[in-house]
Amino acid sequence: MRRLSLIIEYLKLCRFSSLGTIGIITTTGAVCTIGTIFHPTVLMLFLLGLFIGAISMVMNELCDLEIDKMVHGQHKPLVSGDISVKNGYMFLSILIAIGFLLGTYINYTNIGVLVLCFIVGTLYNLCSKKSPLATGFLSIWLFTLILYSATCISMSVPLIVWILAIYAAIDVILITCATGDLKDIQTDSINSAKVMGCRVDNGVLHLSNKYVVIFLGIHISELYLLAWSTQFFIFNIYIEVLLMILMAAYVGLHLGQTVYYNHAPYRRERMCKYATLMAFASLVLVSVFLIAIIGIEILILPLVAICWFLISNRVLFKRFSRGNW
Repeated sequence: MRRLSLIIEYLKLCRFSSLGTIGIITTTGAVCTIGTIFHPTVLMLFLLGLFIGAISMVMNELCDLEIDKMVHGQHKPLVSGDISVKNGYMFLSILIAIGFLLGTYINYTNIGVLVLCFIVGTLYNLCSKKSPLATGFLSIWLFTLILYSATCISMSVPLIVWILAIYAAIDVILITCATGDLKDIQTDSINSAKVMGCRVDNGVLHLSNKYVVIFLGIHISELYLLAWSTQFFIFNIYIEVLLMILMAAYVGLHLGQTVYYNHAPYRRERMCKYATLMAFASLVLVSVFLIAIIGIEILILPLVAICWFLISNRVLFKRFSRGNW
């Protein structure tokens, strides 16, 4: 039982419930280059994505340890002492070693792109909650990760991969700053929501007009990129109509949540759920966009990510939503 409990703590340390989504994102470039999800390299990239995600999550936990002690109490393994800091760094070293070995096995000719991805991810974690540059590094990391996936198949990256990489880079800014920063508005010294005038007074969240306008603009710009791209890839009117409906729903979700949370009691866990919902909504939207290129099989990817998230949370936290993060 003790060994099983320790394994669960290590899975919590690497935020296991989020790794499925990162694994799926890591396959995106390859899937768009090959034209199918049923390829051995896609499966290998999914596995590599799990390690890439685990490396980033564990590194983030180690870098934010002092902040987490103030925010999370005893909910996290490093804070509670269930895993020592020394063992945390040892675990991180093992993950990095396995990740690079797996990357070399998949395709050694583009290992430089993987190294660049690792460097940018490290810079993000070092700057996280300490510098406004952090979100920029995260955006570049995701952009590089998708390009790396494509170069595992061919060094000639298709236009669709460039478009998705740009979309992902913009979308992660939206999710991190517009939703993610709200959950940490009371604790982060560097926080985009706080900088733009959002605040919590007497337990009530107040969103500034600047915050709403700027992030609505970012949201519309990323969706315009997808809408503009349909002229090159989508020639089925039904898929195009469905995509436009989902885009409108995505914007509506963002606006609706903004109205709902403004002047409402602030609860950090609710902000966490909002950020997660936005991430999955974006993943589903992109998958529908890719139906015309890949086929209906592409919908397996968001289904895997969502099931991974729900089942792993149920196992680790005895609930379908993630614990404090």
